[in-house]
Amino acid sequence: MHGKSTFSVRVTECSDTMLMLELDGPDTGPLALKVSFAEYPEFERQDRQKVCMVQRPHPDHLYWPLLDVDLSLSGLKNPSLFPLAFQPERVRRA
Repeated sequence: MHGKSTFSVRVTECSDTMLMLELDGPDTGPLALKVSFAEYPEFERQDRQKVCMVQRPHPDHLYWPLLDVDLSLSGLKNPSLFPLAFQPERVRRA
């Protein structure tokens, strides 16, 4: 049986346009992050209860199980270091 995780994540605010997260852990200390739905459209038009249910299974990994969304903490903190983003208009139609 695994021990209790020392890496926590908590939703402090959830609106129609963004999500505010509070993280804590030995690697980060207290940290507040804003997740803009304009930058992360996978959260737009989703049920707020599903968006607010987030887990932190690893120090650099956030997971929304009801949406099957995985994001790295590194990417959220420094989005310019991870310029690739899903662009549905560029997907080829067969």
